[in-house]
Amino acid sequence: MNAIQKIRPGPESATVVHGILAYDTLTDRLVTELDIPLFLDTLALKIAQVPADDPGGALSYPLNSRQVETFRFLLGFDVDLTHREYFLEAVPVRVKHSRAGNSKQSLCSPRGQERGTGGHDAFQRAN
Repeated sequence: MNAIQKIRPGPESATVVHGILAYDTLTDRLVTELDIPLFLDTLALKIAQVPADDPGGALSYPLNSRQVETFRFLLGFDVDLTHREYFLEAVPVRVKHSRAGNSKQSLCSPRGQERGTGGHDAFQRAN
């Protein structure tokens, strides 16, 4: 017998949002992380040309200069293509449900890590 049961997220379920991350080309250190507003998430995946086999954009995608300029226009951040490499990356967020509403808490670790050692986990907010 097959039974269908609705699965509801627990009180501390995780979700994924995306961000634009910039790494210094000389040191490979993360220098900027800019969160993408949820209402632009689908558009961000299209701009970054995320393939159909990764519908949620779970991987890291390098951005070319045209894509970076599009994000600069949409999000209003400073761009330095000569000293930085830009990526669209998934950023896990812990969602805590409460009676007053939903709040989000980042699962990221402290800043200062290098690319390849946790990349998006270390961050510095864009100005």
